Amino acid sequence: MSEKDNLEASNSESLVYRPSNVSWAVSDVMKRKNPFLNRPFLYFISIWIIAFFIYIFLAEVPRFTEAHGVLGLRNESFVGGIGFSADLPHQIDMQSKVDIYFDGFPNGEYKSIQGKIINVNFVSKDEKNNKINYRGLISLDEEKIVARSGEVEKLTSGMTFKTQIHIGEESVFESWMKCLLQTHQSSQKERKVD
Repeated sequence: MSEKDNLEASNSESLVYRPSNVSWAVSDVMKRKNPFLNRPFLYFISIWIIAFFIYIFLAEVPRFTEAHGVLGLRNESFVGGIGFSADLPHQIDMQSKVDIYFDGFPNGEYKSIQGKIINVNFVSKDEKNNKINYRGLISLDEEKIVARSGEVEKLTSGMTFKTQIHIGEESVFESWMKCLLQTHQSSQKERKVD
C-alpha cells in the first residue's frame, strides 16, 4: 500500500463515528471542574432563590389609599373633611397619623402638615369595583404651611388637599402585582386615546 493510500485510509477512519469515543469525550468534559458550577455556588443560588420567594409571599408592607379633602373650621380649629375609597378587604387604622399635602403648594417646595384621623363614616359600597366609599375628618397638628425656604403661609378655610390613608397590610407580591396591573391599565388607556 502506498503512502497516499495510507493517508486516505487514516483520514477516512477519523471521520467514522464511534459512540465509545464520543461518550468518552463528553464524560471527560463533564469531569472537568467549572469554578462557576461547583456545589457551594449552586447551594448559594438555590438558598437565595428560596429566600426570595419566601420574602415576597410572607413579608408585608403597608397598604394606603389616596384621600382628597377640603379644609374647614370646627370649634375654632381647622379640620379636613375627606372622601376616599378602599379596596376590599381592608382595615382602616383609626387615630393613625397622616401627611397632608395642600393643592397649589408643591411637595418639593413646601413641607407636609401632620394630621390624625378622628372620624370615618361608611357612605356606600361599589359592587362593580369591589370598593367601599367613606367620608371622614382629619385634625391638623399645625395651622400653617412652612416652605423649605422658611416662608410661612397661613391656612384658610376652603383649601383643598390630599393625603394617604393607611388601610392595612399586603404581601410584597400583591403590591408588585398591583403596580403591574395599574401600569398595564394606564398603558391601555393611553393606547385608546391615541
